[in-house]
Amino acid sequence: MSDVKGNGKWQQFIFSLIAQLVLPLMPIFIEWCVTGGVDEKTLAISASMYCISIGVATKNLALLGISIVVAMLFSAVFGSLAAGNVPHFYVRIFSIITIVAFMAIHAIERYKRHIQAGELFFLVGDSGT
Repeated sequence: MSDVKGNGKWQQFIFSLIAQLVLPLMPIFIEWCVTGGVDEKTLAISASMYCISIGVATKNLALLGISIVVAMLFSAVFGSLAAGNVPHFYVRIFSIITIVAFMAIHAIERYKRHIQAGELFFLVGDSGT
């Protein structure tokens, strides 16, 4: 694995944040732009998919395990909401808190990997070296 030096570290870090933390949230943003709000079902399934996508992108086995459990819980919440069988027990706030928490934890991991360790995220051109 190649090391990145100088500004290339920041480029790798910022690109990893955009690709792994921001782009997966586009469906929420688009729904909000189109409808003026975001449905609880959307938030629940987004939290589920966001957690599992962060889990499989991490090198931390504990975070992977936690992300699997949280993704299963939010999948169950989504299914219950879709069937109309669950009372709305703060789904909105728990979904947002979960997404933000996983985002923060993964951003810290990405900082350590790309800025401190100089690990490549994506090789394009001269990779900033």
